[in-house]
Amino acid sequence: ATTLDVKGKANFTGNFSIGQTSNIFFVDNTSGNVGIGTPTPSGKLHLGGGSDANIYQYLTTDSRTWLLGIGQAGGDDKFVIQDSTAGLTRLLIDTNGNVGIGTTDPSLAKLVVYDAAAGYRQRWTSPNATGYVYMFNNAAGATNAGMELGVLTNHRVDFVTNSLNRMTIQGDGNVGIGTTGPGSKLELYDASAATGL
Repeated sequence: ATTLDVKGKANFTGNFSIGQTSNIFFVDNTSGNVGIGTPTPSGKLHLGGGSDANIYQYLTTDSRTWLLGIGQAGGDDKFVIQDSTAGLTRLLIDTNGNVGIGTTDPSLAKLVVYDAAAGYRQRWTSPNATGYVYMFNNAAGATNAGMELGVLTNHRVDFVTNSLNRMTIQGDGNVGIGTTGPGSKLELYDASAATGL
């Protein structure tokens, strides 16, 4: 083994590397790019691991460690954010661009959200309204499971197809089909007939 002990500054001409075949640490003298695990860094800091390798950055505080990188929990070539302390993958993006939150297999859709707990919400918030989707899974069994969607504020919910409003549920519970301003519990309106039902 060779030891290099430097006190103060060290100046090198040409590229600088530590390691041999794998180039464990490499500095490109021309660009100033630094490679760890790669001899051809394409950015200021480039982490490489060769084929079938897990490449991670560890972010650690005194009580928690997060991993940010490629591979491991979801398989090779998938980008993951992992809570190493809890041993859970929090977010994963596969090579098809599908995103998984709470799951390492988002192959069924562009966004898959999973939680084994009793229920969870997906929330969308603007300055004035908060919409949500709530999946509930009662411990008594699948017959008590289901989905709830709506708004948490006093605002309406619209159902739209072909860029046209088809049904509206107002904050007071009134339902309109063919109208966005129902004046009763259920109001149906057909503009072609110019009459309400």
